[in-house]
Amino acid sequence: MKNNQIDEGLSYLKEAEDIYECTYGLIDKKTCKIKWDIALLYLKASRYNEALDEVLAVEEQEKSLYGDSSLQVGWTYKLIGTLYILRR
Repeated sequence: MKNNQIDEGLSYLKEAEDIYECTYGLIDKKTCKIKWDIALLYLKASRYNEALDEVLAVEEQEKSLYGDSSLQVGWTYKLIGTLYILRR
């Protein structure tokens, strides 16, 4: 049942991502936040490859938004490292 709720949440977030990309563009803080949330749900569902794909996309967007040495990009690097450890 919990997995079904995660899948439902993912579908809603994917719809929101499409709306935000059309409204605000691909490089925007709101779009980036939605992609971050999608990655975290993939992580909760133990779908590490999909989570890593999302986080790598977030990394590129955040570098454009905040710069290479921002704290936000540092948190993203931390999550990327965690996902690599989980994937072994």
